[in-house]
Amino acid sequence: MIPATTPQTHPAVATAQRALSRAQTVLVRRLPELASELLRVPLVVTQDWRIDTAATDGRMIAFDAAFTLRLLDLASEDDPPLALLEGVLVHELLHIVCRHVERRQFRELLLWNCAADFVVNLMVNDLGLPLPEGALRATEFRSMSAEQVYDALAADPKIAEIMIKKREESELQDQILSEAEAWSLLKDSGLDPLTQAAVLDIGRRAWAVLRKHSLGRAGMSGHAELDALDAIDRPPPTWRQALADWCLQPSRDETSFSRPNRRMLAHGFVLPGFSGRTASGIVIGLDTSGSRWDPGILAKVLGQIQHVRDAMGCPCWIVEFDTVVQRCREIQPGEEWDTATRLKGGGGTDFRCFFDELERIRTRTSPMAVAILITDACGAMPTEPQSRTCWLVPAALPVNVPFGMLLRYDEQ
Repeated sequence: MIPATTPQTHPAVATAQRALSRAQTVLVRRLPELASELLRVPLVVTQDWRIDTAATDGRMIAFDAAFTLRLLDLASEDDPPLALLEGVLVHELLHIVCRHVERRQFRELLLWNCAADFVVNLMVNDLGLPLPEGALRATEFRSMSAEQVYDALAADPKIAEIMIKKREESELQDQILSEAEAWSLLKDSGLDPLTQAAVLDIGRRAWAVLRKHSLGRAGMSGHAELDALDAIDRPPPTWRQALADWCLQPSRDETSFSRPNRRMLAHGFVLPGFSGRTASGIVIGLDTSGSRWDPGILAKVLGQIQHVRDAMGCPCWIVEFDTVVQRCREIQPGEEWDTATRLKGGGGTDFRCFFDELERIRTRTSPMAVAILITDACGAMPTEPQSRTCWLVPAALPVNVPFGMLLRYDEQ
């Protein structure tokens, strides 16, 4: 655990605390709404060298005294003396507002730190504040959330290694603290960590400020990051909404490369962007093996797909199959569906026959068609993953699928 250091134990700590206090006062004048949220966050200054710069556990902020004083010496002629301290204070506040500690989940710590810093640093600069030399910045990430930046970095181990090394060489190497480390820092300072309710309250208010002011202007960073926060606080979508969203999103099978940033070219790489087209058709795989479909439930599920088809204005195919394709019906845009037709099939299930039929439809008629399988997901599977596939499975069935998106529909 990291022991906290009080002003009485080292004179540099007291000097650093005064400097941070002055920086907070300046921020109240410059960015009053954000600064008021920053003042609610416990702030500890320590002389312990295991915190090289600044740190947070998502409920408090810690600054190393030597780092704090070094930022005062690094101030440029173009910026006020406290400007770098203001920038780093807001940087740490935004980590809390964006809940980066909570959102990390299974991701590798150092690479997640890099991804979160790329996002936060652009936001800090857009708010008109400077950051120390070497802080991670890339305009390619302006429209991306921390999760999207992480995926882009993790896609190439060489890029990930370069970014981690670049961060370690910068003046800003803030850390994510464990709960035990944060508590150890706070206990000798007479401060309490923020409660989860307080974190959410600070986040919501700061988040509204960012949307309303700086980040609401065209070309500003942070939109995708704030959308990611929206997703945390929103209840999960119903299977109907999730199905519609999945069908209507553009295909991401095609990769394009946008004009590279010169700073990135210096490291010998460009970052991929994506382009795609909306689905041009829907192929429904109806598993008619030994299961007996309840006509009412099937009508509701097919009815939802019909709503999506009508919104897309595209053709649709219904493929009835068990171990072989029993029947394939094409339904044109605007044509009503007959859900009362007696289904053909029985016996086992072999999904390979459906995907063979899907490939024929894509080859002959609709290359961008998506596949929606209504099934219990039990049967022989293809050995290779199949693109643009959604599995609609009853919510009560505890099954997994080898590829594609799995949606569990309720039978209400």
